[in-house]
Amino acid sequence: MNQSKKIRRTIKNSKRSLWLLRKIKNVLMESESSLQPFDLTALIGVRIRISMSFRLRFRFFVTIMILFTVHTEAQEKKPEREPLVMRFAGESRSLSLNLSDQTPEGLIPVSYEPNTPFLAGLGLNYGDFGFMVDFKVPGIDKDTSRYGTTRAQDLQGYYYAERVGVDLFYQNYSGFYADYPNGKTDNSIADIRSDLRVTNLGTNVYFSLTDSFSLKPAFRQAGWQDGFHLGFLLGASANAFMVSSSTTIIPATLEARFPQYTGYRGGQYLNLSVMPGLGLSYADKGAFFITVILMLGGGATHATIDVNAGSSTTVTDNFKGNAKINLGARTESLVVGIAMIADFTGVSAFSGSTFQLGAGLALFNVYASYAIY
Repeated sequence: MNQSKKIRRTIKNSKRSLWLLRKIKNVLMESESSLQPFDLTALIGVRIRISMSFRLRFRFFVTIMILFTVHTEAQEKKPEREPLVMRFAGESRSLSLNLSDQTPEGLIPVSYEPNTPFLAGLGLNYGDFGFMVDFKVPGIDKDTSRYGTTRAQDLQGYYYAERVGVDLFYQNYSGFYADYPNGKTDNSIADIRSDLRVTNLGTNVYFSLTDSFSLKPAFRQAGWQDGFHLGFLLGASANAFMVSSSTTIIPATLEARFPQYTGYRGGQYLNLSVMPGLGLSYADKGAFFITVILMLGGGATHATIDVNAGSSTTVTDNFKGNAKINLGARTESLVVGIAMIADFTGVSAFSGSTFQLGAGLALFNVYASYAIY
């Protein structure tokens, strides 16, 4: 009689074990196929009894451990959700216009600067895309009786992935003052030029040629790689800048040297350039970071100018330079830092027969970025 009870109990436990394993197998397959967390409530229906045999309890424990491992792997396979990043900045940004006499010393007789001592910036980025808007803060201009008044519009958009980066920019500045880096040589032009307008728009494209150097941390402060990383870069630039004024912006001494530009009031310049360069980044466990990027190159320019003799069109060369320095500290959600950027396009930089006209962006930026997950 006792032997018969043992046989029935063994058969009953075996059936219960087979049914339990089939149930857990189904849960396991559903978890693997959907990459969703497994539902323990599905296992409650198994109605495991405390009185189950030791073998059955051991088998149940091992199976649960397998389920937990599969669940963890499935969660790791799920892509991380991209945060929405808000960026706030206070910055000194300038769009300057430089005239050079092409002397061996490379002297700049006059440089036109905007009266924009301080701009506020607000930006957003999601994933690899983002934009930034800058605007003047009222009431903090330098002395307007000496430097005049500037109206400024500044917009930027960007895309930064691991190996490819793209900048889009638009700047429209009206109202400049004349600065004489090497001393004022004559009084033929006014020091305050409210009639002078400069527009600069275009794109810079960057390619990382080194697997170990990522553009994401270099440009967007995301996905930091610990330690030092050096990379070779290749860049291309396409931009247009337009200059317009009601009277000449060239000093008489420069007009005497280049009479074909007498009465120069502006022009349109379409520039294509190629820039090889280097990038260096360092991060200390993702907390402290610094990035330095330097790119130099040149290309061709299609120029249309307005002078006293009328309008003329020519094709000439250009010099292109782009430099970025970025340093700061970060946590999972907050990044604070300082950025310095210089971007310069010089028309006829390598031609000695004309004067050089250069448009340059200079930026000193203190920023904070906050990620919302």
